[in-house]
Amino acid sequence: MDKRAITKLILLILGLVLLVILFRATGLSNYFNVTSLQKYIASFGIWSPIMFLLISTIRPLTLFPGTILTIVAGLLFGIFWGTIYATLGATFSAMFAFGLARKLGREAVIRFIPGRMTQFDEKVATHGFWVILILRLVPVIIPSFYAVNFAAGLSKIRFWDFTFGTALGLIPGTLFLVAVTAAITTPKSPQFWIPILLWILFLIVALSYLNQKRKQGWTLFQS
Repeated sequence: MDKRAITKLILLILGLVLLVILFRATGLSNYFNVTSLQKYIASFGIWSPIMFLLISTIRPLTLFPGTILTIVAGLLFGIFWGTIYATLGATFSAMFAFGLARKLGREAVIRFIPGRMTQFDEKVATHGFWVILILRLVPVIIPSFYAVNFAAGLSKIRFWDFTFGTALGLIPGTLFLVAVTAAITTPKSPQFWIPILLWILFLIVALSYLNQKRKQGWTLFQS
């Protein structure tokens, strides 16, 4: 076993755990709420989008919920720009987490993948874009955004397949949340409840389709 690879994986895990502990112990986590972030990002004026994207990108180092930033994007930038900035920010965050896992963990993890898992790894590499796209479009399959990012980094999925699958797959859910947030002050208006109904309908259709394909023997990793 390559001790250097194992050491890198351990450092990745310990580093993330330590950062989360420091994040909470120093009280910084108290500032990562919708109100505080909205005020802080807005204070940068015309540079607010840049600060928003920067905070979004380094989010894997804190592991706080990305939903908070999506809501902030809706409140600060409106539906159109809020969706664009929130999607870009979440994609940058995913790329960063993917890169960390690939650089520090892949080399060690691959040594623990024998037989069937190796075949799984190969299929994921072949169909990486579609796997990530589906997981992002239908987040109820694997709800954790972080889990998908780090797991993909440890697999053989190509970086750009992961990136484009993430960016495209995040758009519907991000648009829904931003639209609802932008209309939060008028909860009885069509602008508020229509996105919710459309999102529920989208999930029902998507899950029904995937379930039908599963019954036909199709899987996400079919070769």
